[in-house]
Amino acid sequence: MFLEVEKSVRKKEWDMTDLHSHSHYEIYFLISGTRNFFLADKMYKISAPCLIVIPPYTMHKTEGFAFTRININISASSLNQYQTFVLKGLSDKIIPLPQKTAETIFPLLQQASDIYAEQDKYTSERLFSLFGYIIALLEKTDTTKTFEPVKGNTEKVSPLALKIIDYVSVNFTENVSLDALSEKFFISKATLCDCFKKAMNCTIGEYVMRLKLNKARQYLSSTKKSVEEISALCGFSSAAYMGLIFKSKIGLSPLQYRKLQTSKK
Repeated sequence: MFLEVEKSVRKKEWDMTDLHSHSHYEIYFLISGTRNFFLADKMYKISAPCLIVIPPYTMHKTEGFAFTRININISASSLNQYQTFVLKGLSDKIIPLPQKTAETIFPLLQQASDIYAEQDKYTSERLFSLFGYIIALLEKTDTTKTFEPVKGNTEKVSPLALKIIDYVSVNFTENVSLDALSEKFFISKATLCDCFKKAMNCTIGEYVMRLKLNKARQYLSSTKKSVEEISALCGFSSAAYMGLIFKSKIGLSPLQYRKLQTSKK
């Protein structure tokens, strides 16, 4: 059973530099402020109050100015069927919360944050009870009104960068070369690399590798496919190469990672 509550208050500009994902659900509540939020393969400009339910193995990062947010992180195995149903319905969207809903839920989130900070012998029971109530309140959230992906410029991301990100996110299991991208988008390789690095704070090669490793983690956690099968599905040249990169970046071999995730269920 895994449930944690994390509150963050930033009084000046702060960027999450690394695109990443988790093996658990992250339920992100923006209490105040505005942010640029990269979710899956789209960029959004969001403002409080809003809700983002990030499913396991969904790539994301955030950047921008002063803000307050509270996250609830919970493993999928800790959810009952009803909670899973509600979270799946809210997943992969950025949902503005009506002021009345925010005024009801945000004090509960602060209470959950306080309980988590106390860490007494009843912390887990109290948190799970409060979490169940919050989920029940979220069930009726209107998911037809959502933030739309950004198509124009943000502070750091150009329309061209968004097009490149979208293409690479779909085709990362293929051999996505700089030459091919340069030809497809009619720009020099130098401009291509600069544009992408400014948007994602990593090179195209690093981004592709993160996507491959993320997909491999997902397969290892949720299927019984062999390492050989997974390496091919994720676009690695061989299972041995995937194992080498996996150990270097994740700190575990693929089979060790599978065993760890299985033990959490």
